Amino acid sequence: MDRSIRAVISGACSQRVAQALPSCLGAIVLSSALFCGALSAPAAARRTSAHGYLAKRSSAVAIPRRVLALYYPWYGAPAFGGKWIHQDGVDVTAKSIASHTHYPLSGPYDSIDPAVIERHLRQARAAGIDTLVCSWWGRNDRTDLGILRLLKLAPKYSMTVCVFWEPSQSALTPQNARADLKYILQAFTKQPAYLRHSGKPVLFLYSQTSRSLMPNQWAGILKEASGGNRPGILAITDNENPADSAVWDGSYSLWPITQMGGLSPAQSAQILHQSFQTQIPGKKAFNHLTVETITPGYDDRKYNARTENGPGTLVDRLNGQRYRSLWEQALKDAPDWILINSFNQWHNGTEIEPSKEMGNRYLQLTGVYTRRFKAAASVPITHPLRP
Repeated sequence: MDRSIRAVISGACSQRVAQALPSCLGAIVLSSALFCGALSAPAAARRTSAHGYLAKRSSAVAIPRRVLALYYPWYGAPAFGGKWIHQDGVDVTAKSIASHTHYPLSGPYDSIDPAVIERHLRQARAAGIDTLVCSWWGRNDRTDLGILRLLKLAPKYSMTVCVFWEPSQSALTPQNARADLKYILQAFTKQPAYLRHSGKPVLFLYSQTSRSLMPNQWAGILKEASGGNRPGILAITDNENPADSAVWDGSYSLWPITQMGGLSPAQSAQILHQSFQTQIPGKKAFNHLTVETITPGYDDRKYNARTENGPGTLVDRLNGQRYRSLWEQALKDAPDWILINSFNQWHNGTEIEPSKEMGNRYLQLTGVYTRRFKAAASVPITHPLRP
């Protein structure tokens, strides 16, 4: 994620709220206009997903609330990986890592270490997180083994796991996408701990992955894969184009946090709300899952300095006030699911995993809000699919 996010967010955090909020409002107007075009298709096409199955879910049925967290099983340590991986300039004595914004409270670790995996599962479960959405960079990548080990240990903690499909090739081709998806279905989704919704395995696609191919190409790939994997696949993409909504089963967005630099917690909450509103047309027209993303802060300046990717971006956590404000807004927005960005993305400084600098504060805050989110009655959107 680090390599492509900078192209999207460059300069975004310098925007003033007077610029940011109209921009978000404009996106909603555009989304509505695009949906008018999307809904002018024949009725049968509107009610049929790209996976080849008629949409049978009633949009008036409440969906059990779920809290998920992005998880990165890519870290390596000499004891397991022979060297430090995804953590440069480690100084255990000084308790600093040159490529990380903060220092893990338990020290640098290896993502395939069973003791580390169990600690993370235990911490996530205690904070009310149901699912770890795991970054996957392709077959035989280090993340591949990390996910397999997570799936093996997750049932012990009543946790589930699903794949966050990141680009394993610089240019994803339809052939590679088919092969990768076939592998995901065979290696991961058949495991008991893999996340399913309405019987379907859930798959999150990173924006660079979903945008690597045309929507009609993804439609064919998902339909083909669903045919051999009944009852199908539930595919959720990052910030979908409303005109392509029939291809997907839901959307989320990682980008609102990048517009919040220099803004107050209340202003940040408004940006999150306006971003979430762009998902509502898909909910009404296709009964999409709505997934609102909450990020405590963002700071990739140290990582960028190591990789020479520019000055980096800072969105200050404001001692937890920004995180609280975003959670409060999400409780009002009442999405189906909440996605926390992230459990352990140390490069971008978005982690809620305990750190030397902040202790357990963000896990504790998360636990408070996950309980409130799940306790609130899920309010279904009662607009039926149009005939």
